[in-house]
Amino acid sequence: MEVKEQKERLDRWYWAMKYEGKEDADLQKRNIDARLEEFSNPEMKSLYELLVIRYHLMYKDFENAASAFAETGPVEDENHWLNYFYYFFRGIYHYDRKEYRAAIDNYMKAKPLALEITMIELAELYYKLASAYLRTYETALSIEFTKKALEIFKERSHYIRMADCNNLIGINLKDIKQYKEAEHFYHDAVIHATKADDEPLKMRIFHNFGVLYTEQNDPKTAISYLQKVNQCLDKQDEHLKVQNLYLLARNYFKTDQVEKARNHLSEGIILSSGHEDQEYYYHCKLLEAKFLKPDRFESVYIEGIAYYQNHELWEFVYEYGQELASYYRGSEFYQVACEYYDLAINARNNIEKERALSHV
Repeated sequence: MEVKEQKERLDRWYWAMKYEGKEDADLQKRNIDARLEEFSNPEMKSLYELLVIRYHLMYKDFENAASAFAETGPVEDENHWLNYFYYFFRGIYHYDRKEYRAAIDNYMKAKPLALEITMIELAELYYKLASAYLRTYETALSIEFTKKALEIFKERSHYIRMADCNNLIGINLKDIKQYKEAEHFYHDAVIHATKADDEPLKMRIFHNFGVLYTEQNDPKTAISYLQKVNQCLDKQDEHLKVQNLYLLARNYFKTDQVEKARNHLSEGIILSSGHEDQEYYYHCKLLEAKFLKPDRFESVYIEGIAYYQNHELWEFVYEYGQELASYYRGSEFYQVACEYYDLAINARNNIEKERALSHV
C-alpha cells in the first residue's frame, strides 16, 4: 500500500471519529487493522498510534488513552506536523477529564502547527479552544475563537460545525445573561443542524433552549423544549438524557406537576447512579430531597455538597451551601448555619479567584 493511500485511509478514520460517529469509526478502524502490516512508513505508523489514542478518547477510555500517551511522545523536531496531533489529542484528553487549564495549554502548543495540517483542522482547534475557554469563564476568548472557527466552517459549508459554533456562542451569551442574543444563535444552530440532517445535534440545541428558559424562570416554555429532547434521545447519550430529565423535573416542580416531576427524577437517578461522573446524580438526589423527601434533606445535602467540594465544582457548593445554611437557620441551628454560609462564601471566593486567574 502506497503512503498516499495509507494517509487517505487514516484521514477517513479520523474524519469518522470527529463527525460520523462510533459505528463508522469502528468500521474504518477494522478496515485499517486488517491491512496494518502494510503500513511500513514510519510517519504513517506514528499517525496510526496517535489516532488510536483519539479512538480511545472517543469512547472516553481514559485508562487506555493514558497508557498510549505514556508509550509515545512528541516528535523530536518540535515543528513536525505529527506534534499537532499529539498536543491536540492531549488537549482533548484533559478537556474530557475536566482539566480545562491543562487542555488549553496543550491546545496552545498545537496551535502553531495546525496550519501544517489543513484549514478545517485549524477551525477544529479553534472550536476546541473556545469550548475550553467557556469552561474557564473566559467568555470573550471563547466567543472570539468560536467566531474564527465559524468563519472557516462557513467557507466550507460544514453545517455540523456551523451548528456547533452557533450553539457555543449561544451558551456563552446565556452565561452572561444576554438571553435574547443567545436565543438568536440557538435558532441559527437549529437551522444548520437541520441542513446537516443531524437529529442528535438538534436535540442538544433544544436542550440548551430548555436551559435558557429555565434560567429565565419560564418553566412552560422550558418544558416544551425539554419534552422534545426527552422523546427523541436514546440511551446512547445517557449524560444528556440525565441532564434533560433533571431539568424537566425542576420545571415540573415549578408548575406543580409533582407526579411528572417524580417520574422524571426517578428515571434520572436510576440512569446516573452507576456513572463515574456523578455530578447530575447528586443534582437529582438533592432535588428529590428538597421536594419529595424532606426527612432526608439534611443528610443528602451534606453528602452532595461534599461531592461538589471534593471535585471543586464551586458554583454548586455555593448554591447548595446557601440552601443548607438557610435550612439550619430556619431550624435555629445557628452555628451550623454559619458554617455553611462560610462554606458558600468560600466557594464564591473560589469562583471569583478562578475567573481572575483566567484573565491573567
